[in-house]
Amino acid sequence: MSEKTLPFPRGKTYGDRVVTLNDTTAKHLEGQIFEVEDTEHGTGMKVFLRCVKNDSGGSITSARRLYKFSTTDLLDFGRRISGLVHEDGMICKPMDDAYPVGTVIVDNDLFYVVEKGLCSITLEPTTVSLAAGDAVTTDQSGFLDGAVAGAGEYVVGIIDVDAAVASVDVVVHVAAGLVNSEA
Repeated sequence: MSEKTLPFPRGKTYGDRVVTLNDTTAKHLEGQIFEVEDTEHGTGMKVFLRCVKNDSGGSITSARRLYKFSTTDLLDFGRRISGLVHEDGMICKPMDDAYPVGTVIVDNDLFYVVEKGLCSITLEPTTVSLAAGDAVTTDQSGFLDGAVAGAGEYVVGIIDVDAAVASVDVVVHVAAGLVNSEA
């Protein structure tokens, strides 16, 4: 089930660098999913945002990349982000593309990742060969892999258009869920 009223605006964080935050700040919001309209791409389609806490121990600087969930403590997975993905095909979600690139999200602050819906994600800086409708995954640096998702890799979503150029942002229809494709 999703809520329709965001606890803080898209493109902003819960503390917005004004509130002093700790590990238990706004814990009730962690992992909650909110339904909004796509305003970033102008389609009006539904986008589902997952509210997550930066649990990396430092600041995260926003980019059109993919972020992994924390597994430090019991029940962190799906609620807290520990940083950029570091393995090909791991379970991840993209940061909401309403955040301007370069936005700093301090430790323990809350922000949004896209659970389902349209989101711009940067392709890896090497060889890219994708066709519209291909299932896509992450590379080992948090970029969108330039090849179709393989067996056993987490499918981030479906790419919207053909892509053959490295290091550009592409629109992905992010798939809901946090389960590997063959789990």
